[in-house]
Order: sequence, then structure tokens, then C-alpha cells
Amino acid sequence: MGDEVALFDTGSGAVHIINETGGMIWELCDGSNTLSDIEERLLVNYDVPEGTDLRKDIESCLGAFREHGVLTIP
Repeated sequence: MGDEVALFDTGSGAVHIINETGGMIWELCDGSNTLSDIEERLLVNYDVPEGTDLRKDIESCLGAFREHGVLTIP
């Protein structure tokens, strides 16, 4: 889907379309990466403007994943 990623929720049948950055965050949510690991990968792969609170943005993305039921974080 170009730069977008589709997440299919097998429980509800819902499809969630996320952007490329969200897709990278999703892929890194495999249980082996910390929040700091995810932040570092984004900093390496994207031109993040100075002053951006990247950690807050990642936490917001993870919150949206949880809210939509596509990610469970213990």
C-alpha cells in the first residue's frame, strides 16, 4: 500500500491503516525492543526535526494501537 501499512484485527475484523512511521513502530513492537530502542531506530531512519518530543509521539502511537485493540502491552 505504498508507504502505508494495513493492520487487520482478526478479533473484530477491523482494518487499521497507519503511515510508514507507525508501521515501523508496529514492527518494532515484537517484545524485544524497549521504548528507547524504538526511539533510536526512528532517529536513525528519519529526519526528526530538532525539538520534537519523539518519545511522546511514540507513546501516543502505542496508545492508539492499544486503544484500537491491535496491541497489548503487559
